[in-house]
Amino acid sequence: MSSVNFEGKIFVFSGQNSDDIYFNSFDILDTINLRWEIGNLINAPTPRSKHTSTLVNNVIYYIGGMQLNGNYISMNDIYQYDIGKSTWSLKKATLALGDVPGPRGGHSAVLVEDKICIYGGIYSPKETIAMLDTTTLVWTIPQFNNPKAPKLPNLVYHTATMKDNER
Repeated sequence: MSSVNFEGKIFVFSGQNSDDIYFNSFDILDTINLRWEIGNLINAPTPRSKHTSTLVNNVIYYIGGMQLNGNYISMNDIYQYDIGKSTWSLKKATLALGDVPGPRGGHSAVLVEDKICIYGGIYSPKETIAMLDTTTLVWTIPQFNNPKAPKLPNLVYHTATMKDNER
């Protein structure tokens, strides 16, 4: 399950329970009127868990995760939910030369300017951090060239928070 908050509404998509039952649900909690709504599932992604959702303007980006059959979802498949139009669409991200972010679940995602930065996750990703440009839908892998910097740990099932768009 993943969720985002937009103008007093919390959008919650999919997930699984402790019995490994996957849900293909899209629920919206109106926090002002304390009412649940059922969201549009036409053209929505298949049931999944361990994915992220990131709000960019009025569009929610759904990235990665695990499918019902246990396979991890390609990082090229980016589902977008347009809040204003209440519509889903599948976009195909491309890869910058040599940059292939591995599929993963249990990662975190934050918006940094116009890029979604994903970190960590399970399924042996060969890179810890990947950036998706939300304008071009191109993935890149940042290079860290400081030999004295510690190696980044590969975290899973954690959270990340951006504070005042500071780096």
